[in-house]
Amino acid sequence: PEHLKLALVSNNVVLQGTPKQLPSTVPAAILIQGEVISYIFTLQDTPLCKLKEECFDYYWEDLGDAFVSPGIIDLNVNFSHGMQIEGE
Repeated sequence: PEHLKLALVSNNVVLQGTPKQLPSTVPAAILIQGEVISYIFTLQDTPLCKLKEECFDYYWEDLGDAFVSPGIIDLNVNFSHGMQIEGE
């Protein structure tokens, strides 16, 4: 739903690496509005208690040590049986 406000907190949020460097993980909170990531706060820079005060209208989900990679698309795609592949 468009009005859903969700905050996911994890100790292992995968942030972008470089071609010569593996991605690193940091404790962070990912704020999601509807189906869009609106902001990512690293908990090294912003204390969690302050975020929860300022974002009181979000539903907070603590994922503990789970690895979270924001922006990854679900690649488990299912096609309906009526679809035709070009050339068939």
